[in-house]
Amino acid sequence: NARMLELEQIALRSQMNPHFIFNCLTSIQQLIISGNKIDANEYLVKFARLIRKTLELSTNSFITIAEETDYIKEYLALEQLRIPGQFDFSVDIDKDIHVHKTEIPGMMLQPIIENSIRHGIKHLENKKGQIDILLKQDGEYILCSITDNGVGRGKLGQSNGSSFRENKSYGIEIVTKRLSAMSFNQQNEGRLEIEDLFNTDGSPAGTKVTILLPFKIKQS
Repeated sequence: NARMLELEQIALRSQMNPHFIFNCLTSIQQLIISGNKIDANEYLVKFARLIRKTLELSTNSFITIAEETDYIKEYLALEQLRIPGQFDFSVDIDKDIHVHKTEIPGMMLQPIIENSIRHGIKHLENKKGQIDILLKQDGEYILCSITDNGVGRGKLGQSNGSSFRENKSYGIEIVTKRLSAMSFNQQNEGRLEIEDLFNTDGSPAGTKVTILLPFKIKQS
């Protein structure tokens, strides 16, 4: 059972790479079509560096929180180049977490953040986007929350939790499958929850995604 689980995780991680690469190449294509050659070239350089890191990290079942958050920051910088001035972000890690020794399943947060940008932040009008990423320890798990002030699922015609994954979000689907594969017993159970946020007047205020990940301490 452990071997089957490991093989399934490898297969799911390998599916994530082409999905990510396709989206990045589409962004480069958009910059080229718009005639923005300087930004397209800069994006391509950053993209190549990020792809190298993606391939390095995806070979490991678990990576340190430092590696995961550094990767996320590079990815977000790439997205900021694609849609300049459209959003800011913050990454906050509980001070009690040893980021260089605490390991979590790698490549789990990027697809969620990507979904926040492409289906929430990108559709904002007359308002700057904000993505806040928080990691803290919750018992035997690392609790990761990604909160955005995007348009929300309601405006995109989404009305229930499952539709979060149905909105052409292949990366989210893989994350969900990986969590399911990890949860072969209750001692290793991950979880993903989605919460719609609202202003005091009832208008959409964004989305919050919380993912509960098992962790282990790296043996030095």
